[in-house]
Amino acid sequence: RPFDLRVEDHHEPLRELRRLVDLKRAYDRAEAGDELAAEGDMEAALEEYAAARAAQPGSAELAFWHGVALAGTGREAEARDALAEAFRAGEEWRELVRRLPAAGLLPDDPDLVSRLVLSGRTEVGPGPAAV
Repeated sequence: RPFDLRVEDHHEPLRELRRLVDLKRAYDRAEAGDELAAEGDMEAALEEYAAARAAQPGSAELAFWHGVALAGTGREAEARDALAEAFRAGEEWRELVRRLPAAGLLPDDPDLVSRLVLSGRTEVGPGPAAV
């Protein structure tokens, strides 16, 4: 069994089952992206991350990791768009960006990290937006 899903108690079990299967498939695509990235094939990895994100447009997590992969390949503008989507779901994603260079998941570039953390923010008033 690849996975076991139970939906008997849901008020619309077939709709819920479809949602869960679609979610699993999206995460399978993201996992394939992780494997391709580990093998050094970043173009194919980015395709998988983009497909996962497109399959689950409301997933902050899939948008976040797509953004991280884009940033790691120098596609900062695209990364900022993806990260802004994740940041709308919660500020904790900004903190995770700050921690990723120490884990080797983003370049150790404080200026890049600052720009990424500011993704999706607009300045209010005369001063710069807070990081």
